Amino acid sequence: MESSDGKVVTGTYQVRLPDGRMQIVEYTADSDNGFVATVTYVPDPAPTPAPTPAPTPAPTPALEAIIDSAFDSVFDSTFGSKFDGPTDFFGSDPYLKRFSYHN
Repeated sequence: MESSDGKVVTGTYQVRLPDGRMQIVEYTADSDNGFVATVTYVPDPAPTPAPTPAPTPAPTPALEAIIDSAFDSVFDSTFGSKFDGPTDFFGSDPYLKRFSYHN
């Protein structure tokens, strides 16, 4: 805002600085004294805390992992440690190995 009486110009303006403070400049200008400014700074308001993000849910296991886990537990409960993987159960036939629970 600026005003003048014909001999002296007075005014003020405010600027928000990058660091958050407000700079207030009050000035006068006339032919005797030139431009005279008084600069004050108002501290930035207390910083607003950043919002806390919602907790991320634990990832769910992939469907394949769920199926493998269920099949492993059924296989182990049915056959125990009697078999050491698909080669013991299906032999060395590559066609039958495709249907094993581990390749």
